[in-house]
Amino acid sequence: MKLGYSTLALLGLDFKSITGYMERLDETSYWEYHCEDEGCLRGWGIGELRKLAKKLGLVINIHAPYVGIRIEPGLNGERILDILLEILNHAVKLESEYIVTHPCKVPELPPGKEKVPEWAWEVNLQILCEFADRCLEHGVAPVIENVYSRGYVVRRVREMASFLKSCSQFRLMLDISHAYLLGELEEFLQSFFGRLYGLHLCNTMGLRDDHLHIDRGVIDWRKVLASLVSRRFDGYVVLEVRDVVEMRESMATLKSFLRDLGRL
Repeated sequence: MKLGYSTLALLGLDFKSITGYMERLDETSYWEYHCEDEGCLRGWGIGELRKLAKKLGLVINIHAPYVGIRIEPGLNGERILDILLEILNHAVKLESEYIVTHPCKVPELPPGKEKVPEWAWEVNLQILCEFADRCLEHGVAPVIENVYSRGYVVRRVREMASFLKSCSQFRLMLDISHAYLLGELEEFLQSFFGRLYGLHLCNTMGLRDDHLHIDRGVIDWRKVLASLVSRRFDGYVVLEVRDVVEMRESMATLKSFLRDLGRL
């Protein structure tokens, strides 16, 4: 397995501080750089990350921004695709192995309604299938993350199954907390093992996406990982913990568990 950190724990810091942490937190060679918005890494930032990756032998993958991916009726999604392609350009320069993105969002749904309009489904497919094709042209794996908040075009297992059938280029980054909060963690694990690229791992108290230390919540992540290990899963496990100290402690806990299973 490739055990990595997400820069989610570093959001709000200036770029120099983020790269400083990336240099000091040497428990892993794998990072997922979390872009907050479409301006992520413009200018000199991408060059500095390239230097850091080369200096330390890091693999820096990219989490595309969820800001700006809201679609509206009558729009063909060109602006959203442009944002994603700019992020792809960064990933190519970084020699990233993957980009993870979210499904598109729609305007606020009426209370009690979950099903998104058909036009939104079609625009979401148009944008993301084109993006996936462009990723593969550049040797970068296109990866979709499951979400739990209302308003996203793809949330539940049945929707993800339909999406992955239509956009077969994508593989899945399974966010354990998101799936748990939807009450569909087991269903996601059973339905998409063959399409699983990696995991976003953290914990939650069960009401919202808390991004807690992996041992400070209600999710039995050991059961999840033990099941995946028994099926010879060998993808990414990225810690999406919001606090730096808890993220490092989580890495130590994770490594100890995998060592006991004979996987480290």
